[in-house]
Amino acid sequence: MARSFVPFYHKKTEDFTLYYDYEANHFFKSKVGRQHPFLPILSGTAGIVIYALFKNKVLDWGFTYPISVVLFSLFISCILALGAMGGLMYTMNKYLDNHKVIVTLSQEEIRHYLHDGERWLKSKMLLLSMLFFFVLINILILLIVPNSGLFFFTNTGLSAALIILIWGIRPIKRIKIYKQFKKELENDQSELI
Repeated sequence: MARSFVPFYHKKTEDFTLYYDYEANHFFKSKVGRQHPFLPILSGTAGIVIYALFKNKVLDWGFTYPISVVLFSLFISCILALGAMGGLMYTMNKYLDNHKVIVTLSQEEIRHYLHDGERWLKSKMLLLSMLFFFVLINILILLIVPNSGLFFFTNTGLSAALIILIWGIRPIKRIKIYKQFKKELENDQSELI
């Protein structure tokens, strides 16, 4: 599931994302599709259906310890996340071949994209932190009530979403690349003085 590029900057108003390919050492832009208007309605409906089906559902997995239920839920989350990431990689590779536009940026543009890209990353890190907090809370509740179908499926879904988001955002690699570009820009600035 490896890829050699990370999102660098996202321009929501123009629906494009700027990526940096660290193996090929170049930037490229790609158009981002708009979210379908029925997606929020569909996800809300799915949440209501899952709640209605599993709110009183008791699952007896045959596990003796509550931690076994949590680990089983996390195992299923990993399988779901790997399947989703494989599908996303297939789609990205197929899509990027036709829609990837390699761009050359000036130092001013890199500075601008670096600044806004860091702000974008901070907002995504806040999202990841909140999701991680909800996963932890859900795990604690699942340890207390290990036979709850609702908390089992909620934990599975939230954990899979967290794994997929971490894979998509690639926070550690992005931070390293941002630091690398900051250092290069500072070195170029000091050479001019």
